[in-house]
Amino acid sequence: MGVGRTIRRATRRVTRAVRRVTRSVSRTIRRIGRETENALRNPLVQGAIVAGLGAATGGLGLGSAAALGATTASASSQYQAQKEAEKQAEAEAQAQEAELDRIQREQEAEEAWQKEQQQIAGQIAGTQTGSSQYGSGSTYDFSSMLRDVSDEEDILKKLDYWLNYFQIPDYLNRKIKELSKGNQQKIQFISAVINEPKLLILDEPFTGLDPINVKLLKDAIYDLQKKGTSIIFSSHQMEHVEEFCEKLVILVHGHPVLEGYLKQIKKDYRKKNIVIQGKFDPKKIEKIKGVLSVTKEHDEYVVKISDESVVKDVFHSFSKSDEITKFVTLEPSLNEIFIEKVGAHYDE
Repeated sequence: MGVGRTIRRATRRVTRAVRRVTRSVSRTIRRIGRETENALRNPLVQGAIVAGLGAATGGLGLGSAAALGATTASASSQYQAQKEAEKQAEAEAQAQEAELDRIQREQEAEEAWQKEQQQIAGQIAGTQTGSSQYGSGSTYDFSSMLRDVSDEEDILKKLDYWLNYFQIPDYLNRKIKELSKGNQQKIQFISAVINEPKLLILDEPFTGLDPINVKLLKDAIYDLQKKGTSIIFSSHQMEHVEEFCEKLVILVHGHPVLEGYLKQIKKDYRKKNIVIQGKFDPKKIEKIKGVLSVTKEHDEYVVKISDESVVKDVFHSFSKSDEITKFVTLEPSLNEIFIEKVGAHYDE
């Protein structure tokens, strides 16, 4: 039995004992108050008190009678004060009992929650007791709550592989809420792939990751693709979509504006880019039919053309030049296509 459970049980026993004492004292106070009040209401007792007062005042002088009257009034005042004290004591006892009830309910609720978590972990790990050397809410606990994972040893083996792969082996017993956003992202990915799914859905998986961890995650995704895992990839980063996806759909306000196989989309787009490095007159290139724009990027020029047939005309313009060190024709990036296709629908 754990120390925490022993302390909780001891606390409940003390709470019950205090409650019993409080109830007993409260009942005793109420009983004495009722008996006193009933006695004073009894006609025989009242008559005896009056007779006694009459006898006392008959044998005393006027001053003594006045003093006795004052004493009687003081006794009445003390009686009322006692009644108020009894009411206050009873109210305090009830308040204390209510507070003890609240504490016990919280303790019972916490113990029930912990027991439920242990039962869940025990069912998944194939145990009857649900006991584990790992704390609830740890990386182990989070990753073991998965479908199709019934062997605890298998879970630990796969966890060990993935935690070492992402260079976080010391995080096995860490609480998820204690991790950085990037490390939480890694743990979520591990939890998604640890049971080797046939279909994997990734929504902005690179959020919060530095370049090194982005590469690690990309390599892991490539490996899953090679093993035959089908991946649905959601992202606003077109370069990531272009790297992983064979087929795509682009949505604007929930409606598709572009869809199909990536290769076919680029082919239908027709426009190409020519990257040129060297010395030449950009204005001369701009005058060639089919050239859409010439833009300098660092030490290179990017020449956008309407279609592939324009390439030879641009190339011939440099045929007599020996100062061109680079001439490469490239497919348009998905980012370019996205801006042109989506831009027309974005404000609709």
